[in-house]
This record gives sequence, C-alpha cells and structure tokens, in this order.
Amino acid sequence: MVHAHVQILGLQGNLVVCSSLVDMYGKCNDVDGARMVFNSMGCRNVVSWTAMIAGCAQNGKGYEALEVFREFSGYMTERPNHFMLASVINACASLGRLVSGKVTHGAVIRGGVSPNEGALLWGTLLSSSRLQGRVDIAVEASKWLIESNQQVAGAYVTLSNTYTLAGEWEKAHSLRAEMDLVGVHKEPGCSWIEIKDSIYVFYAGDLSCERRDEVISLLRELERRMVERGYVGGTIRAAAVHWLV
Repeated sequence: MVHAHVQILGLQGNLVVCSSLVDMYGKCNDVDGARMVFNSMGCRNVVSWTAMIAGCAQNGKGYEALEVFREFSGYMTERPNHFMLASVINACASLGRLVSGKVTHGAVIRGGVSPNEGALLWGTLLSSSRLQGRVDIAVEASKWLIESNQQVAGAYVTLSNTYTLAGEWEKAHSLRAEMDLVGVHKEPGCSWIEIKDSIYVFYAGDLSCERRDEVISLLRELERRMVERGYVGGTIRAAAVHWLV
C-alpha cells in the first residue's frame, strides 16, 4: 500500500523515499521487493546501498549482501558508513567467513572511526564471533569494548556466553565472577508470550516458572525441527544458558 501511494504521488524518483522503501522491504523479509525498488532507482547514495546490503544480510542472504557491497565498492566513490560495514560483517559471519569480516572490520578501524561507530563495529564482530564459536575474536572484541567503556555489560555477557557455547565453563564462570567483582550488572534478558489474554514473562536467571521442564522440552523439539530444515547455530544448551544463567 505504501509503495502504491509512492507511485500515485509520483515519488519514484525521490532518493529518500526510495531508500526508505528498500529499508522497509528488507525489514519485512521481502528481499525481492527491496531489490526491485533498488534496481529502479536512477540515483543512489550510501544510505540506499546500506539498506540493500542490510536487507540481504538480515534475511540470510549473505552472498547477495557481499555482492551488493562489491557493486558499491566498484561504482561509488562515497566511503561506506559503519552501518553498512556492520551488515557486511554479519553477512560474512552468516557464511562462516568471519575472518573476512574481521579483515573488513580491521581496515575500517585503522582508517579511523568515532567511539560510537567503533562500538557498533566491535559489538557486531563480538556477536558474530559468538554465533560462529570464534572465542579468539570474541575475546579481542570484548576487550576493546570494555577498555573503551562501550557496551561493557553486554560485552561481558556475550563473551561469557561464547565461552559457554565453546564448552569453556570455567572461563565463563570466572568472567561472571569478574563482573560481580568490578560491579558490572546487566538487566536480565526477558521474553514474553500472550495466551488467552494472559501474559507470561520469562527472565534469564528466573527459576520460578512451574513449567520450565516443559519449556525446555519444547525448545529441544523446536531445535530438532530447525536442524531438520538446515538450521546451523547455537544448540539447546545455549537456550538453557539463557534460561538458567
């Protein structure tokens, strides 16, 4: 409907509007729609390229995201922004090419970025390294965030979860103890679901749910079905860590 109004109002050539459409389609999991608008744009800027790359990366189309980035590098003279490069790092991680993402990230950091831009890039690299089980990269990324006083609590927790997923339990517990020692606290993560007008909220670390055994059992069954459909990622152990730790 929004896209139709854009056409009716004759705004197909408006750079801001079309870039927003690309972003909208990407966030609605319609990469083809995003690509259609993107291809129709007579003029593009770093924002429209970023929206297209992010749309691909967020929807599991890592190769397409990297191809769009290559197109950008070949056609545009503008410098990529930190949002674009964060999406490129995510795309590399989704393809199991985290080292390529780290190279991209390193080149940007050496080129100079602001503290906030650096926090986004290092945070993205940290999250991606957790998903890929790259403890070495996770340690490096979390160290930068902690020493720069950026996303400190999140850095500690993500690194702890990375250790846990890698089976390095002692390091995970040691890191949690260090958080208590230096007084770093993170608000517990939570999720919720509404069933028959009742809302059920689940907090990480909260063991009060009377039906938690059923929840864990259901998570195992969901994981089994996801694996059957080709899912590769954290196991039920990671879900249990979120639930219990």
